[in-house]
Amino acid sequence: MPLTLNGTTGIAGVDGSAGTPASQGSDTNTGIVYGVDTVSISTGGVTRASVNSDGQVVVSAGTASLPGITTSGDTNTGTFYPAADTIGWTTGGTERARIDTSGNLLVGTTSSPTAAKVRVTATPSSSWAMDFSENSVTVANGGNQTFPAGSGLVLINNPATGATAVYVVGGGNATLLNTAGPEWVASTTSPAAGKFSVAYNSGSSLYAVYNNYGSSQNFNVALLRARTSV
Repeated sequence: MPLTLNGTTGIAGVDGSAGTPASQGSDTNTGIVYGVDTVSISTGGVTRASVNSDGQVVVSAGTASLPGITTSGDTNTGTFYPAADTIGWTTGGTERARIDTSGNLLVGTTSSPTAAKVRVTATPSSSWAMDFSENSVTVANGGNQTFPAGSGLVLINNPATGATAVYVVGGGNATLLNTAGPEWVASTTSPAAGKFSVAYNSGSSLYAVYNNYGSSQNFNVALLRARTSV
């Protein structure tokens, strides 16, 4: 008899095992198993999840196709644990990203980089490795929009004209490295009519995009920061 009702201690009985749980229904290898300060759930004779003596919920590691943590109706999407000190995320049964034992974030790859903390791989004929096309700001004509503090590279595009430019910013200076389209000009806070620029805004001590195109404009921006100060 798996369980005994006891007026002093409540429900007491055998601990059971994954193959023969202490609490079970008509499916005798599925149910609840007890240990010292632990409780587990088994299905099909295998432990699937447990609460340990530290109060942690422990689940099976899972795989990319059957992640250990998932949701009903989409069981090939979720979180799994591919190796010790490693966590991965999967959609549609395919691993999409992981954080490895060194703290590297790997997207589209399982190979840890030798130096970089983030490594992204993608097939160039099918996808961009990074996409900042929705990271946009709107700037009124004659106005400017500052960026968060920092120094590095600014990749900026005006979707209305298609003009794209790359500036390097640092030390209170902004230098135009290259441009596709005549609208972007060398760094200035006062671009000529019909022009855009990226420059240091001394009033805010931040870098900013300046618009003098003749109307309010949207800009898609990617910021690659090398240091936190300007």
